[in-house]
Amino acid sequence: MRPERHIGMWTARRDDGVQMMIRPAGGSDLDEVASIRQSAIACHAPAAYSEREVAELLGQVEEAAFEAMTADGWLFVAESDGALVGTAGWEGGYLRHVHLRPGFERRGIGTRLVRHVEAGIERSTRDTEIRVNATRNAETFYAACGYERLPVSASASPLFTTMRTQLGR
Repeated sequence: MRPERHIGMWTARRDDGVQMMIRPAGGSDLDEVASIRQSAIACHAPAAYSEREVAELLGQVEEAAFEAMTADGWLFVAESDGALVGTAGWEGGYLRHVHLRPGFERRGIGTRLVRHVEAGIERSTRDTEIRVNATRNAETFYAACGYERLPVSASASPLFTTMRTQLGR
């Protein structure tokens, strides 16, 4: 079933004053989406990966996936003060490309992006669960969002841990 397109929504975080809008990514956002992904990986992956593994993660360019998810209405961006600060999307039953611009972590932006995607999936599909191939450094984030680890054999790559959550929880 092909999901319906979604519209963005405004949200505000009262405790730190971050005003943010989550909206569908457009074609003109894709260079910045790729830049956010690269900078987030370069900043955070070295804490959990070897230099070679970080290079491998950085080399996994996802331009075609960004374009397809944008065309389908399933790549979202978080915008604050006119700048893109985060991304999240959905493709084939998987939460994809949840990345924050370095310096915007721990403000609830990532959680709001994940919840926005999950809510859209619940409204637009019959899916009852969603999975994510989490980087090692992001496992605790996804666990805090209610995702549980699957057996190692379920992971797509040794660089990732596959996790899942039930929708409508």
